[in-house]
Amino acid sequence: MKKWLALVLTATLLAALFAAPAAAESTDLVKILASTPELTAGESSQSPTAQELDDAIEAGSELIPEGCKLTPGRVTLLYTQDLSCEREVYDVSFKVWSSLNRTVGLFFRAEGEDSWKLVACCQGDVIEGRFETAGTCAIVVGW
Repeated sequence: MKKWLALVLTATLLAALFAAPAAAESTDLVKILASTPELTAGESSQSPTAQELDDAIEAGSELIPEGCKLTPGRVTLLYTQDLSCEREVYDVSFKVWSSLNRTVGLFFRAEGEDSWKLVACCQGDVIEGRFETAGTCAIVVGW
């Protein structure tokens, strides 16, 4: 009985040690992988609503490749970020952790605009966008 209890306690302790670093990184699911020089990325004050995302998916359905699951009502918002750049046109690549076999969508709402637009959609953990103005980007995962 003592051996069994010692084994259970050891397993619990090891699980707690390995879970702590994973929990600490869970808020960092999306990172900027590469970008045009002079890019400024800051905390976003606005996030798209579920209805705004659904409308953007429907309007941009031609950007969704075959085999990708980006369906209205079946997305989870992971990330929003305000973007701006001194250049007229700028590119940004995002690394989306834990999405290797999932559909990822990149949305953008330009400053002064009312609606969100689907910019890119892919299956994998890297998604790229090209932007021509400052605004807010949002990254979702389809399910």
